[in-house]
Amino acid sequence: MKKIFTANQFPANEYGEYSPDGITPAEYLEKMYSNIEEGELYIAKDADEEGAVYVTAAALSDAAEVCHYTVDASKADAAEIARKEQKLFDACKVLAALCVEEKDAMTIVKSAVEAAANADGLRFADAVVRAQRIEKLLRLGAPEVIIAGERHCFAEELALNAIASSCEVIEKKDFARLQDA
Repeated sequence: MKKIFTANQFPANEYGEYSPDGITPAEYLEKMYSNIEEGELYIAKDADEEGAVYVTAAALSDAAEVCHYTVDASKADAAEIARKEQKLFDACKVLAALCVEEKDAMTIVKSAVEAAANADGLRFADAVVRAQRIEKLLRLGAPEVIIAGERHCFAEELALNAIASSCEVIEKKDFARLQDA
């Protein structure tokens, strides 16, 4: 069985569910990195009601797909990625407080991510989208738990952008091959 990063690797809340509350982006990344084996990282992904895959699944049984990344583990520095994420998050907070027009905010956020991350990286566009979502959620006054979850997703995208060289999406119907390996 392949090691697969799932949200149930974190402590459950009082309802028996994974919650991003109390888990820092650095802790999230450390757990994610602990699943790297022989230059490979598998992440179970869940889908929303419309079928958009966008968050780490609670368990493999809950996953819509698994993303299989080829990674350079020597570049897996959770503290460095967490510092970048915090700096960009702080910039998003300032920008959200300024109440600039959404179009301008999206451009500013993209420029900030470009300055902090490899624009040619595998997950750069996804990192930009996550940062833009954070800025918008902050501007709208979203609950902290929502923002915390989005920060984990953003940190994940920044990390994958730094370490991943390829990604293969494994659909649910093919999950058996993960167990046979």
